[in-house]
This record gives sequence, C-alpha cells and structure tokens, in this order.
Amino acid sequence: MTEAEIAADVVAWLEGQHYDVYQEVQVEHYGRRADIVAVINKRIWVIETKKTLSLSVIEQADQWVGKAHWVSVCVPAIKHGYASRQFAQKVLKQFGIGFIRYDNKQGWRNIQEYRGALHRKITPHLKELLESHGEEFRGQLAAGSNKGGYWTPFKHTCTDLVRYVSAYQGCTMKAAIEGITHHYSSDASARSSLASHINAGIVKEIRIKYEEGETRLYWEKVA
Repeated sequence: MTEAEIAADVVAWLEGQHYDVYQEVQVEHYGRRADIVAVINKRIWVIETKKTLSLSVIEQADQWVGKAHWVSVCVPAIKHGYASRQFAQKVLKQFGIGFIRYDNKQGWRNIQEYRGALHRKITPHLKELLESHGEEFRGQLAAGSNKGGYWTPFKHTCTDLVRYVSAYQGCTMKAAIEGITHHYSSDASARSSLASHINAGIVKEIRIKYEEGETRLYWEKVA
C-alpha cells in the first residue's frame, strides 16, 4: 500500500461526504505542499497521508495549524506498536491535530477519524488561494505522488498575469503587477523576475515590447 493509494481512498471518502477536495496544495513559494485539502461549508481541513505515524508527519501537519480549521494525519492501522501509537496520538491531541486510522483488509476499506481541534481563527492565505485558484488544483498531480507537475505559487502568479494581460493588451508591466496577486516579496521584485521569465520563454503566452521607455505586455495564443 503506497501513500498515493491511501490518499486516493481518503479523497474518495471525502468526496462521498460532499467535500470539495484539492490535492498537493502549496501556498507559499518554496513552501510545503499539503497532501489533501478538503472544504465544506467554508471550513478547511488539511490532511497529511503517510504510511507510518512518526515525528516527521506530526511536524509536517503542525505546519498547517493556524492555516486551516482542522488539521489531521492519516496512516494505516498496524497490528503492533500499540503503545507507541497511543503516545503519538496523545501528542497529536496536545497540538490540536486530528488522527485518521486507515484500514485495508481484503479489499474492504475502513476509515475512522478523530478530526481534532477546530481552529476558528486562521490566516487567510490558504482560503484566498482556494477561492481564486481552486479549480487549478483539480486535475493536478494526485496526493502522495512525487513526480512533479503540482500547482505552485509561481504557476498561480503566471496564470494571473496571463489572465490580466489577455484582458488588457499593451498594458505596462507596472500596471499588470499592480493588478494581480503575486507571490513575490515586492512589486519591484515581481517586475524584474517576471520580465526575465517572459524573455526566457517560461511564461509562454506573453511577449514584451519596449515602447517609448515603457515595458508593455501583449498576450498571444500558444499554438
């Protein structure tokens, strides 16, 4: 049983309860990715799926406390190590992190969950990302896979830039950066970096023209 197979069953279980489910969600540039993010009634639940319950996965889940309403880890049931697991669950509870026990016996899948503490006050970054770009996470790489191709803040920025320029042909770089949400630390940094990426062909649907001392952007459809 791989992490990807566990995650696929958890995704199906969540969708069966009418959650909107997103996979491999990254909020901050170079930040960690959440395996699964589930949303229902505007409540956000981050779930990290792993094959073993370890300090590593607890630390990974703890990174999302304060960013989602619930945070849980999901690991398979095991026959041995009961005392260690009980202690790990005690640690999880102290950190406000939930525990999902995944059991796969002879093709029958049973998922038991203690959701954990409800964190009512959360930072808005994950919520805003899902509201503006949630659909992009659908159809991206499945949770638990390490093959790349997942949605990132850089892709988020590039998508916003392409949308803006397609609507405002010939806009200045300055106006475009001010008109989108980007992941860079400053507008100046965004202008410099994105200009380089456009000229290098990384942002494929935009070209730059320098007109009368200004950097202007034009959208063109990629064949």
